Amino acid sequence: MSKKIAIIGRGTAGCLSYLRSLTIKNNHPDLNLKIEWYYDSDSSPVSVGEGTTPNFSRELEASGLFPTTCDLDKIDARPKIGISYENWGESDYIHPFAFGEFGVHFNANKFQDFVFNSQKDAEDVTVLDKNVSHEDIDSDLIIDCSGKPKSFEDYDIPKYIPVNAVHVQQCKWNTEPKYLHTKTISRKWGWVFVIPLTSRCSVGYLYNKDISSLEDVKEDILEVIDSLDVTATSVTNSFHFDNYVRKKLVEDRVVYAGNSGFFLEPMEATSLDGVFRIIQCVEHKIQIDGFDNVYNWHSKKFFKELEYFIMMHYAAGSKWKNEFWDFAQYRGKKALEEAKLDPLFGSFIKREPIKSDYSPYFNPFSWEYNLKGLGLER
Repeated sequence: MSKKIAIIGRGTAGCLSYLRSLTIKNNHPDLNLKIEWYYDSDSSPVSVGEGTTPNFSRELEASGLFPTTCDLDKIDARPKIGISYENWGESDYIHPFAFGEFGVHFNANKFQDFVFNSQKDAEDVTVLDKNVSHEDIDSDLIIDCSGKPKSFEDYDIPKYIPVNAVHVQQCKWNTEPKYLHTKTISRKWGWVFVIPLTSRCSVGYLYNKDISSLEDVKEDILEVIDSLDVTATSVTNSFHFDNYVRKKLVEDRVVYAGNSGFFLEPMEATSLDGVFRIIQCVEHKIQIDGFDNVYNWHSKKFFKELEYFIMMHYAAGSKWKNEFWDFAQYRGKKALEEAKLDPLFGSFIKREPIKSDYSPYFNPFSWEYNLKGLGLER
């Protein structure tokens, strides 16, 4: 028996899909798995999304490309042991990862280049610089990581998420990096992530472009930068984005991973972890036909869980009282009310036994830490 997987795209989602394919190849030599990797050199990979959960670390280790933490230097990475929240809810708090687990803060460009360049000549891997459609490919399974769709006709739009734009400012350290948490700081017009890499510090401001201007955000982000013992560089990136999830993320022989299938604002590395949730089905699907309805049911539940988890933070409000936070907190409270009425997600919030075939993404202590830290009632 011989099977073939084709991957479209060499961005972060494409590289992670390749690593998962490599793991499947190592775990199932009987499949005689061949991998085709398509990329378009005229299209630059997106390099945002540089904070992760422990799923990322496990994926790197399983692939064999990063057997020890020392290998993280290849991608300018540092361990991440949790998320610290400032100015949210009633008081500042930290959401830690479980004992013995860690994610990483990593350089997306270096990660993409390292994985691609180290594997493009690997055995049983064919790398093709070609803009392709699904019809052009004869593989048993296609993992589509081709990027944001041109139309949202086949997509659901999350109804609660209040941010749709980001301004990212790269900074250099004045001294050595001092912490191993992603900082998540509520600000006047939204919230700021601070991702500490070895060689630089990435500071990004999420906001709503229909409420606040980019000029407002650029002015407010300076206060955060001044508090971090870093120096702003000339490297910045500002763009608008859509929040969306494809109605069918698994369809026939195609699995949609990364921006081709979904994007949700990146609180707690949720959008990147969506890639892991989707490609988990690949190992099963490459061996057994069918089950698309099952995969899609679990995917739909997963992205609803992410939306509720994100909106829980907005429901708690922040120290800021203005148009944005009135808008965001109202949506957060509505989302939490809806979640409590859901037989599955209400169990997470109320700490009741979960009676479902769905395997939750956030374990109970993650809900517990955030609900308690935010000062939210059950």
